[in-house]
Amino acid sequence: MKRFICGIIAIILCLSLTACDSPETTTITAEPEDGDVKLSFLATFYDNHGAQWFQCEGETFDIKPNKVKEWAYSTDGSWVSSYSLSSVVSIDIDGKSIESCGSTIVFADSRLTQYDVDIPAEASTTSGNGASISAPTDRSWDEYWDLSWWYWKSKDLNNADAGSKIVVIQSQMGDPICMFVGDNVSWSIPKNLPKTTQLTIDGKAVYIHRANFAIIDTDLFNN
Repeated sequence: MKRFICGIIAIILCLSLTACDSPETTTITAEPEDGDVKLSFLATFYDNHGAQWFQCEGETFDIKPNKVKEWAYSTDGSWVSSYSLSSVVSIDIDGKSIESCGSTIVFADSRLTQYDVDIPAEASTTSGNGASISAPTDRSWDEYWDLSWWYWKSKDLNNADAGSKIVVIQSQMGDPICMFVGDNVSWSIPKNLPKTTQLTIDGKAVYIHRANFAIIDTDLFNN
């Protein structure tokens, strides 16, 4: 019986110590292949609708989730506590800090070209394959946005080797924020970073926090 009680106490102590551990910090570091080349990450902050409100650049970003103690009733009616991840994320940028809660954040390798999304300002345009693209007449231009329209209107993309894939980053409300292009694109979920996805575009990293995304083959625009 004593051994059983001691075992229970040991389990409780282990759980208590685990709950008190601080969340791990994830570091985003620009590591140049050539020591003479200085690399950095560009961090852009957006509101829920995709409007940019802050941007900064740094060589090292430390991102740490925060835990909060929450209280609730157990099945026997007693008042018990537990820990969960907070919506607040602590970001350290080259030694300077930002506490962020709820904002969409895009951390992009500065070697990547980040394309802005231009809202169409005219009724129609002609695509690279000669097709005419028109907006619905019952919607104003600031309300209308279409990926095919933007792709064919973009001189930057059509005058350059854009790559075989487009990566669309969207706000939490689905509004387009920006785009990247490349050939080899993949995604993964970083450890200990809540609501964050890592995209790798031709070997260069983009971390998106609280954002939607889509990876689209450019061949689809020719259909």
